[in-house]
Amino acid sequence: MTGRTSLTVFCSLIALLHSCRARGGRNHLRTYNVDPTFSRWPDRTNILFYLDSAYSFTEQSYIRTAIATFQTQMKGCLTFVETTASDPRFKVHVTPYLSGVLQTFCFSYPGQSNNAVNTGATEQLLIVTRGQYGCLDGSLRSIMKLFAILVGKRNEHQRGDRETYITVFDSNIIVPVSHLHFVAILAVRNHFLLRTPIGCITRVRLGGYFVHTTTAQLRIISPPTTPHREP
Repeated sequence: MTGRTSLTVFCSLIALLHSCRARGGRNHLRTYNVDPTFSRWPDRTNILFYLDSAYSFTEQSYIRTAIATFQTQMKGCLTFVETTASDPRFKVHVTPYLSGVLQTFCFSYPGQSNNAVNTGATEQLLIVTRGQYGCLDGSLRSIMKLFAILVGKRNEHQRGDRETYITVFDSNIIVPVSHLHFVAILAVRNHFLLRTPIGCITRVRLGGYFVHTTTAQLRIISPPTTPHREP
């Protein structure tokens, strides 16, 4: 990981509300989850997870590396602890399956699922899958993004002020809801805006989730032009 890449990743990770509150008036960096169906993790130093046995050894190693890199970039304010499926404590199940069906897209809930906790479930899903639209694509960033969302960070390309920075072509989005604006019940951002966060880890890459390969799904209006990829 280069110093430049590390800085780019860290600029977005420091914005997480649910896990690490910025100090010294840095609130303007945040676009964060306020959806009442999710909450912050009760112990940010002990967020439990386990990996599905459907992953190959190589895939498991890659996911663990992405988690460790994310954790390192957060400077010790978050700790993910690997456990087993049989652990009765509430945990995150990292899997390529949903209800027994292999998924095409990756996704993560923006925080701890209150519905799962309140109904007595012992886990919530975080989907990391393969394929054309998957996130096992050779980039640690693609997996790190999911864990940034897991602790409350919202997608920057869905910010309410995004038209200042990008133009989204809705007709070429394969999953339209993935590019909807956040409304107040879902996410809040400070009135003071910076250009940097729109290019950080939680913004979709150019060419991601598009229908036609000859037409872009978004156009950059204002820099930064694109987020850096992890090696």
